Amino acid sequence: MNKRDIRPIVGYSYPVTVEKLREMLDLKGGLLVRGALPRKKEEALAAVRFCRENGIRILLGEIVPRGELRKSSVYSPEDFQEIVKEAGDALLGVYGLGEAGGILYWPKYYTMNRAAKTWKNLEKADSPADARKKLVEYFRKFVELQRSVMGSETPLSIVESSQILQYQKEAGADFFVHEMCPGNPLELLPAYRGMARACHSIWGTHIAIGWYGGIRMDELWMKRWKLCLYLAFLQGADIIYPESGHYTYQVDKWGETRWNMFDRDHPNLLRARRILREFYRFCMIHQRPTSDPETRIGILFGNNEGFPNLWNPYAWGQYENGKEWEAGPPEQGWKLPQALLRKENVFHETVMGECNRSGNPAGGQYDVVPLETAEDLSRYKALAFVGWNDMNDAQYAKLLEYVRNGGHLLIWPAHCNVSGKRTELRLYRDGDLSELCGIRIKGWKTTDVRGFKFVSADSLLGDAIPYWGSRHDPWWMGRITPAEIEISGEDARILAGFSYHIREYDSDLLAEPALIEHRVGKGMVWTVAVREYPGDGGAFPFAEALLRILNTGEMSDPDAVCPEQIRYAIYHTEISGVPVRIFYLLNTETECSVGFRFRAGGKLSREYRLEPAGFTAAYLIDSMLILPSCAAHRLHEVHRYGDSLRLEFHMLEECAVLQEDLSGKKRKLFCNGREGRCPARREEELAEYYAPDFLEEPDITQYPHHAPFVHLTQKLQS
Repeated sequence: MNKRDIRPIVGYSYPVTVEKLREMLDLKGGLLVRGALPRKKEEALAAVRFCRENGIRILLGEIVPRGELRKSSVYSPEDFQEIVKEAGDALLGVYGLGEAGGILYWPKYYTMNRAAKTWKNLEKADSPADARKKLVEYFRKFVELQRSVMGSETPLSIVESSQILQYQKEAGADFFVHEMCPGNPLELLPAYRGMARACHSIWGTHIAIGWYGGIRMDELWMKRWKLCLYLAFLQGADIIYPESGHYTYQVDKWGETRWNMFDRDHPNLLRARRILREFYRFCMIHQRPTSDPETRIGILFGNNEGFPNLWNPYAWGQYENGKEWEAGPPEQGWKLPQALLRKENVFHETVMGECNRSGNPAGGQYDVVPLETAEDLSRYKALAFVGWNDMNDAQYAKLLEYVRNGGHLLIWPAHCNVSGKRTELRLYRDGDLSELCGIRIKGWKTTDVRGFKFVSADSLLGDAIPYWGSRHDPWWMGRITPAEIEISGEDARILAGFSYHIREYDSDLLAEPALIEHRVGKGMVWTVAVREYPGDGGAFPFAEALLRILNTGEMSDPDAVCPEQIRYAIYHTEISGVPVRIFYLLNTETECSVGFRFRAGGKLSREYRLEPAGFTAAYLIDSMLILPSCAAHRLHEVHRYGDSLRLEFHMLEECAVLQEDLSGKKRKLFCNGREGRCPARREEELAEYYAPDFLEEPDITQYPHHAPFVHLTQKLQS
């Protein structure tokens, strides 16, 4: 699945019959259908042929029941592959292993004895590596059975909500679709994008707004729905569609209706589909660049990591296999990336610089990076471990190469564990980490409450390190176990030491090293000299501070400066041979407008504002900042003429265009030949999306009473 479309593919969950596909086109909600084929082969062939001839992309449902090693497809393998051949490029893929990650993230009694009638709990494991082996073997049986029906060349898609994608890839999956809304999408979407980049595949979002949008289809439900669409867009999803909530909406208690039951023509459903239609029109007119968003920071998904980062407080779903499998410090470490998504407390003296640039990752986005799968780590300025990792020779060599080529790695001794056990720490090469970390770990000191102090700011990230000398109170206090270390690398030095009180000298801190920097080639490694994981209660404050420092030190220029309510992404592209940066900004605050600024060349722009739940695209060309007030537009030509910049837009409607030259020069800006405002101009090939009545829904009297995923009660009772 190497193909990337210029526009995200937007659509519906909807029945896949010719009659209903015509209805779907009339509803103008997109050119993607996710659903099941008709039971009769000739009807199925007609449906996929209709899709191919009308530019509709298809995601087909599962053909092997969840947790049951039997074929549920009504077609023989020969018939199904004939249908696949008829579909041609229209077929994006077939779902397999639906919500299989639930083995690790569902509540305990969903999987025990298959109480939810789908996946069963994972067998007891001796170690994380053993749990992984069992999980992959279990998944692979279903993948092999599914491929025996659909053929080896048909792409297999996984849809679920966890971050354990590494193991589903290992079992045979081709690409991944995130079930959005369970959990925090700001933390889970980076895992799907990171995996897709590692596999060079597409990825998508299956928005379960009908299930997880809220009990009532109220005003906040509508805003949440809109935010989900545009968040998926700016994060780079290639496929975006609703699972439910677009066709009917129901909250019930096993057949007893509660709160609401809205049918297809209810004003709330009409409004929900109008929001999708407006988003679809925007995607078709705008044409997002084919590149991924800028990501400067990567959070490493380690070897044999078994935490899904959703719901279930266990590692590897080992519910009844001893207390050591309950979520502990390795799993609590996955709370650390939240530091990249929150504004830092301005009252803390470690917040430094010309402005508080925290609240978003450097450049707006970070990835969760599967270390084993990712071949090229060089796109990330910095990588950090936060959870579990079993070190091996291949990983060590990959990390070493990354640093030598200019990367910045944050690692803790616990991530160099080779014991294979959750209850035992045995270090790689018996603690001789000289080549990568510049130290030898010879043992451990006593566990006690300690703080930290930096002893130097002379580093690649010097301006971000809060060095104030040794005469201040200990910071980031916690109960920790220092390592007994020997500095072994010529290019290693101590950045921070353990601290106990205010009356200390630099020599006291240097005698107990806490953070060691090791220069390797063009890059460097930061090693925290403690026995604990970064998610341990005593280590967490310092781990959080280091992640913030790392993020501050890798801030891009240019960049956006905004509070955490605004989420943004930066895309790099070329238009007419001219480099262009596109900033997509989304205000997740639902009641108030929020201000934002841009920073380029060390200078801050004036303040701009986004309306509640508002979305905008801004451009930086040379040092000229351009903000069209109409979101539905596409910049397709850029021309430089002396002291002026001339832009050609496809524009849905005439609008004001804000501009600011951050270089201080007084250059002129012309948009479609005018200053200050941009005249409307449509792209003839896409004229239907510019039609005045495009957002209006036609009166369709013939429609199915139930689309896929309407509500679970009916499915289970039937």
